[in-house]
Amino acid sequence: MSVFCTSDELRISLHARGFNEIPKSTNTIRDMIHDYAESIRAMSRSEIYKLKEIGQKFFVLMSGVLSGIEGIMNVTLHIMGKFWSFGLVICCGSCLFRNRR
Repeated sequence: MSVFCTSDELRISLHARGFNEIPKSTNTIRDMIHDYAESIRAMSRSEIYKLKEIGQKFFVLMSGVLSGIEGIMNVTLHIMGKFWSFGLVICCGSCLFRNRR
């Protein structure tokens, strides 16, 4: 977070994307980023619930990579022409990754 406070390039980039007042405090910047991420999550959640209510069918894609004992799985929700990525999930224990064709 301190990079946002000291880097002129990052501050100019954020300003170009519509963030007019970029604070100098790392805690305030962290809170801004957290609030922005929460607003995106809320919009995505609302959109998915609305599509579910009207009967839209979804396709869930889970792709995984095994790394030593742990596995990393990416979860993505798809509909025609759109997708939502739910990010990476660390899988421990008996997590099998198989090709299901």
